[in-house]
Amino acid sequence: MGMIEGYWYSRGEPTYPMPVPYVLTQEQADDLYALIKKKESRLVPKGYMGWSDSRIDGSRVGTEEFETDGWRWPKGFAEHYVKKYRVKPTSDFLKFIGYNDKK
Repeated sequence: MGMIEGYWYSRGEPTYPMPVPYVLTQEQADDLYALIKKKESRLVPKGYMGWSDSRIDGSRVGTEEFETDGWRWPKGFAEHYVKKYRVKPTSDFLKFIGYNDKK
């Protein structure tokens, strides 16, 4: 199955975490967004099982996901959760995208 990022708690997935907004500074969020988008630019998103609703504001986030190198994440993760709401990805995902938060 591999590693997943950006999939959140729901009735269907009660073991997933809830996103925590406003953990990152806007500068950190912008840096992470750029790294995620760079990774996504080399990939073709795959259709998934219907609409995903934001766990923060209830808006519709998307219907596709990316998959590469043993990782999967939803297409709207970078824009909605990281850039807009400044949710910090897991340490493993940060390493995967090449982010060094020791700057």
